[in-house]
Parts: sequence; structure tokens; C-alpha cells
Amino acid sequence: MTETTPKDFFLINTFKTERQYLLYGSFYPSRNPKILHIIFGMFMFLYSWTEFFSMAAVLFIEKDNLTKLSETLLFCMTQAAFLCKLTNFLMHNKEMAEIEELLKHPILNDLSVTETKIVESYMIQFKYLSTVYRILCILCVVFYGMFPFIDEDPEHLSPLPGWFPFDIKQYQYEIVLAQTAGIGIGAFNNSSLDILATILITLGSAQFDILKHKLQTDEGRSKPRIRQIKNCVIYHNILLEYIAKVENLFNNGIFVQFAASVVVICLTGFQMLVISVKSIQFILLMIYFSTMTCQIALYCWYGNELMCRSIGLPEACYMSEWNNGSSE
Repeated sequence: MTETTPKDFFLINTFKTERQYLLYGSFYPSRNPKILHIIFGMFMFLYSWTEFFSMAAVLFIEKDNLTKLSETLLFCMTQAAFLCKLTNFLMHNKEMAEIEELLKHPILNDLSVTETKIVESYMIQFKYLSTVYRILCILCVVFYGMFPFIDEDPEHLSPLPGWFPFDIKQYQYEIVLAQTAGIGIGAFNNSSLDILATILITLGSAQFDILKHKLQTDEGRSKPRIRQIKNCVIYHNILLEYIAKVENLFNNGIFVQFAASVVVICLTGFQMLVISVKSIQFILLMIYFSTMTCQIALYCWYGNELMCRSIGLPEACYMSEWNNGSSE
């Protein structure tokens, strides 16, 4: 086993926050998971599935009530997308560990000052959108927790629609607390998975820019030009392997997320048409709609960035002056 240095963790530390968040629930691969984290993770996983089945039951009970049906389906699809992403991530945990090992590769971490700044600039840019997404998720949790107490409609006794084998009115405070906790668990883990996936995609974009920089300049290099180009070929092969592993880890979850988001955004628009603009529910739907739009924007924007950065690689190869280099 090769010895690692602080420099080897530069790329991995770009997603240390999301890694730590997911480690709390034992959702992130760990060599020495703590017992309390495992128990807490199992509790959150089962709790989220219970909340989903509670909402799914309403779809059959209220099948003749179009307004209630659309409202329930809205949240049910969001929860289903989250659970599919989480289950997929847990099933491919080994892939995440392999991605970490690739990011520790010496060639990927042999960066000049300019190349280090390339990664940092990508992360700074990404931080703004991810912060907005986190804030919107927090607003959803807070406002939906308060919803039953600030809404004028007497039928809205709980933050989310759901089936319960008892009278909701007798246990309203307990249900509000339980559902708010469920919304918080979903928002916390769902946003962490989204941001983790987007950071890994963004790292791919930064690596393509770094590879182009390595091909076109000799900054900070003492090796002969031909040997540098050989290292660039190795770098490119490792980068392709990295992109493939990221795709294998997240492609199923992202596909489900996009499919669910189409339904959710349409249902949110429908809900906003059938309720009063002056109602509290309309404000909540606006926040929810903004959160879902920001979630999809993360994947669309940075996925497109990855494709655009990779397209410019052939041009960088022709600008590398490989034919003028010497091997010694």
C-alpha cells in the first residue's frame, strides 16, 4: 500500500462535507463504521420508506379526489426519487470507494499552482449554487413543519398527506413532529447525494481543463516534453476510468430523479393553478418548485459543463507541440 500525503487528499477534500454528512447515517463507505451510525442509518432508511408507504396508501384511498391525488403524488414522487437514489448509492458503495482511490492517484494530484487554482475556481463557482440549494431545502423543511399551524384550511392537519391507523386530530402535534423529521431526513440526505454527484461531475470538468493545460504548457515541468505527453496519456486514461465509475455510480439515480422531477414540476404547476395565490400553500409550493428546479439545474448545468470541457481536448492535443519535443 502506498503512503498518502496531505497533497493526495486535495481532490477528495472537495466533497469532505457531503462525505461527512453521509457517514453520519452510514450511507457512505467506511472501513470502520461506528455502531451508532449504523443504527441511526438503518432508522433513517426505514423511516423514509415508512413515510413513502404512508403517502402511497393515500393514492388508493383518495383516488376519486383529483386535488388530493395530485398533492399526494407530488410528494410521493419526490420521496420515491430520493429512496431510489439512496438505495442505488448503497448498492454501489464499492464504486464510491474506487472513485476515492482514483482521486488519490499521484498523477491526478501532481498539480502546478495554476492547475490547483483551476480546481479551486470550479469549487468556488459550484459553492454558490449548492448553497442556494441547501437554503431552499432548509426553507422547505421549516415552512412545511409550520404549515398545519399557519394554513387556514382545517383539512391540512399535517405537513404531508399520509394514511394513519388512528384519528389525526388527537395526535396532530406528534404527527407534525414525525413528518417534519421525515422531511428533514429526506432533505438532508437527498441534497447531500445531489451535491456529491455534482461535485464529482464538476471535478471531471476541472480535470479536463487541467489536462488541456498540461498539454499546452510547460509550467512547472522539468521533464522532457515527450515524457510529459506520455504522462498526459496516462492522465487521460485515468480520467476516462474516473468518469466511467462516476457514471456507473449515479446514472440510475439521476435517471430516476429526472423522470420524477418531470412529474413533480408538472404537478406543482397544476397545484398552483387550482389554489388561491394568496394562500400559504401557494407560497409553500413556490418554495418547493424553486427547490426542485435548482436540484435539476445542478445536474443539467454541470453535466453540460463536463461535455463542453471534454470537447476541447482534441484541439489541445494539436496545440501541444508534441512533434517538437525530445525524449531526453
